[in-house]
Formats: sequence, C-alpha cells, structure tokens
Amino acid sequence: METADTSEFRYDPLTGHTVVIARQRKNRPQEYPLPETFPDGKKCPFCRGQEDETPTPTAVYNGQGVLTDVNEKDWSIRVVPNKYPSVQSSSKHVSEGDSLFTSETVLNSNPSHGYHEILIESANHCRSISELSDDQARLTFYGIRDRILHFREKEEIVYVQVFQNVGPLAGASIQHAHCQIIALPFVPNYVDMRIKNAKIIAKGERGDYFSQLQSTALFQEKLKISESENFLLFCPYVSRFPYETWLVPKEGERSFEDSSENLLHEAATLTRRLINRLENKKKDLSYNLLLQNFPFEEKLYQGYHWHLEVLPRLSFAAGFEWSSGCFINPVAPEEAAASLRPF
Repeated sequence: METADTSEFRYDPLTGHTVVIARQRKNRPQEYPLPETFPDGKKCPFCRGQEDETPTPTAVYNGQGVLTDVNEKDWSIRVVPNKYPSVQSSSKHVSEGDSLFTSETVLNSNPSHGYHEILIESANHCRSISELSDDQARLTFYGIRDRILHFREKEEIVYVQVFQNVGPLAGASIQHAHCQIIALPFVPNYVDMRIKNAKIIAKGERGDYFSQLQSTALFQEKLKISESENFLLFCPYVSRFPYETWLVPKEGERSFEDSSENLLHEAATLTRRLINRLENKKKDLSYNLLLQNFPFEEKLYQGYHWHLEVLPRLSFAAGFEWSSGCFINPVAPEEAAASLRPF
C-alpha cells in the first residue's frame, strides 16, 4: 500500500505519458500568490446586446436549438470566427524546405485551410458550463456537433479540435463561457500517436484500451465516480493533473458528431454536473475541457473512441515536467474519485 511519503510511477500506453503520483507534494509551501480570476466585464463582447463586438456569425441558434438568422438578437448560441485566430485561411503554406523541424504530418498538408471559431454558450453572462441549464448545455453540445459536421464536408479538413478554457490559470482571455473550435488540414501528432497506440493495444488479448478501462476491477472499485446508461465517469489511473476526469461512452462511439441527440444530451448533463461538483470543491476553479475526437480519415484508424477530458488547473507543470515529459500529480486519482463521490 502506498503511503503519503512515497511516490508511484504509472505509465499510460495510450498517451505515452509517465506520471509520478507524489502525494507528499500537496503539502509543499507556496509563497507566490496565484492570479485572481477576471472581474466581470461591464461590456462583455459575448453577451446579448454586444453582437457588434464580434465578427459576423457563421451560425446562430434560438432557444429551441434551431438555426436562425445571423442577425437574430434573441439568440441562445452564437458561433463566430475567432477575432484572433490560431489558424486562418491566409496562413503561410509550409513546404518541406522551409524548416527541418516541421513535422511530416504538417509538411504533407496545407495549413492555409485552417479555421478557428468561437461557440458562445449563452447570451447571458456566465463563467462556466455549470451555470447553464441542462437544456442550454445540451444545445451547446448540439452546436459543437453541427460545426464538426460542417467542417467534415470540407475536403481539406481532416480533424477538428474542440476545447474550452475556463479561468486565467487555464489560459482563458475572456470570462464568458465559450468553446473554441479549430478545424485543421492535418491530424495533430499527439492525436495521431494516441490513435495509433489504441490500434496496437486493440490487437492484444485484453481488447481495446477503453474496454479495458471499463472492465478492470481496479477501475470499477476505486476510480469510478459515476455511471449512467451510456457513459462512465472516472479519474484515469494515469492522471496527469489532480482531479483529472474522463467521460467515456460505454459503447465506444467512434465520432462525437455521429452520436445520437439522446447520447449528446446525456453527455452534456453529466459534464455540467461534474464541473459543478468540482467547482463546489474549489471556488473559481480554472479548468480545460477537451473533446478528443476521431479524425475524418476513418479508414486509417481503428480502436479509438471519442471522449471528454476535464483537466482542473490545481497544479502546474514546471522544470521536471518540461525537461522529462513526465507529469507530477500530488493527488492520486483513487483519492480524487473518492472525494467526488457520491455524484
């Protein structure tokens, strides 16, 4: 049995991460004050009435989740191009001779066809998905699905990364709850590695990676937070961060955008409840919410399923992490899962 003054090394064959579970680190002194959360903006550019502060929307939904006119003032969800995009249509094409350090994946693509959008989750000012109603959270997930389907029709796009940064420690620059949607002409190396590892694992005797997560006695007894008809909610055995949590479909749904509306509604409700539970433990929690999805080049990949990852920002990567690629987690996932139950 591990004690509070011992460290434990854990390896995840899917991500390639090694994590050091170092329970004793949670008691180390912290002399530097942490950044405060952002004050409420008097003129938040994402609130109703400030529509002119954003670019012309690419999609607008009313309260019933129906697409409506882009100039509609009584909106529920708006999708707009990012004013300060990470990728954009005018990006320079990377050729093989430009850099010896550019990945092969990018070299064989054309980054000039990237898109970066913002999905504003509510017309009313709110900080987190926990402040939405179940219906509004459901509409948010439907909107994400629709945008992925939209980009799937574009021949040059092969992967869409969706994520949410909440709070200053998670990299948020605007307080109002919103998701970022980045459509890419290549599969990011990290995603590609995970999918290829999943394929290798699936060839083994124990079945695919996600099935193993669901079937092991250790997972069932110590790591599970909750389960519903179609999902398992748990802290992964190799958690990189304190209270890292994954939401995984039981049936191994390959693509988020192909999931049924009932499944997405269930996922949205569980996600909202989870974030609310985490925020009850830590006021003004900063966190990243990541959608790990399947690329559009389906014929190239097998054994990988979409899932959601929640990464609370309660500890920080420092010199050891950046120099070694290993994460140090001061809260064992078994302890984190137990503290989040009952759910």
